[in-house]
Amino acid sequence: MYFSTSNEILLKPETSGRLAKWAIDLGEQDISYRLRTSIKGQALADFLLEIPDEGNLAKERIWAVEEVPANDHSWTLYTDGASSREGSGAGLILTSPEGDEVIYALRFDFHTSNNEAEYEALLAGLRLAKQMGAKAVTALTDSKLAANQINGSIEARDKRMERYVRMVRQLIRSFRQFTIKQIPRSENKRADALSKLASTCFDHLSKKVLVEVLRERSTDEQQVNTLTTTGPTWMTPFMEYLQRVVLPDDHSEARKIRIKAPSYALINGELYRKGFTAPWLKCVHQAKGNWAEELPAVLWSYRTTPRTSTWETPFSLTYGTEAILPLEITVGTLRAVNADEESNGQDLRLNLDVLEERREKSEIRQAAYKRVTERYYNQRVKEKAFKVGEYVLRRNEASRTQPQGKLVPVCEGPNKIKEANRNGAYVLETVEGRRIPRTWNARNLKKFFF
Repeated sequence: MYFSTSNEILLKPETSGRLAKWAIDLGEQDISYRLRTSIKGQALADFLLEIPDEGNLAKERIWAVEEVPANDHSWTLYTDGASSREGSGAGLILTSPEGDEVIYALRFDFHTSNNEAEYEALLAGLRLAKQMGAKAVTALTDSKLAANQINGSIEARDKRMERYVRMVRQLIRSFRQFTIKQIPRSENKRADALSKLASTCFDHLSKKVLVEVLRERSTDEQQVNTLTTTGPTWMTPFMEYLQRVVLPDDHSEARKIRIKAPSYALINGELYRKGFTAPWLKCVHQAKGNWAEELPAVLWSYRTTPRTSTWETPFSLTYGTEAILPLEITVGTLRAVNADEESNGQDLRLNLDVLEERREKSEIRQAAYKRVTERYYNQRVKEKAFKVGEYVLRRNEASRTQPQGKLVPVCEGPNKIKEANRNGAYVLETVEGRRIPRTWNARNLKKFFF
């Protein structure tokens, strides 16, 4: 506690009789005088971040493109981004007016600052809300910079921030109404935890969490090639039935469509398969029964996908360089069109020079990954060890010395430990001293007490 005259009362009570009385009265309350210390800048910054200024109306600007119907409730979007030495990631939670949640985790394959990660999370959330058909969105973020730059109360002077703000405002035009608010970090714990987990790995995330890895920034210019399908596909009968209640002429096919149609939904012209315990799946244009034709593409994707244990693709470790998908040559992507054969040849020779070093680094990473995995699975394993000369029982299920059945004893023996090898393997002998064939694992043995 602080008082204006507490210094004189508690430290110099002899100066006045009245002050002495005050000192006695305050002394029984165990009150001591303490100088006011300075507030560090970081503590003040954390306080301002946790307690946003709710009185500033500029932070809660409502972007209304057109009037929203009364029955069209707003979707709620929680976003958060994280950046550290281990990596960068983002987490977002999109909640429908009915209370259904879509949980998304993103990991970035490029270096970002904390502010850039916040914008990437917001852009991903807005794109997801647009795909879900949301008309009114309320975005909640703990980033004071992003909220105020988008609402216009803070000017974006950095060129990268200007591009992010411009992209966000372009996406806002896709909704009839949009609101962004800054909230305390304590109210954004779920999205914050998702972003921190996604920045390192996806291993500890639930299966209900949708995951994605972004290879490029949202602000980078990308070449988009549109592929159109010609002719009917396996989805056409379902879309015709869901949209116009039209069935095929064949009676058996019409019956199949009528039975299976409730498992699908048509949203914005796209067909989705419903899920009860998992997110809805978007249907793609692929003919049934063509797995043999699709197998080479699947194997190619597997060989050109980086492994978690080595951080390298199987193709690059074998041939010393990365490969591109055949589709890039067919469609004509930016990388394929602007390829230079002379510089490409020099880069290929350079990759061969460092191939051995890359393989050695991959072996080190793989060994470290194995140790981490082994340590994780061995945490709950109770080690069982026996000494030479001790008596044990063998599980009948492993030894099979007696016929199998419900009334057969679980263990048989006793047997004696003759040798103890590594990794819990033992050599046994009978009580009479006869050696029992092969080694026996400790999990199939049980200590016997006379």
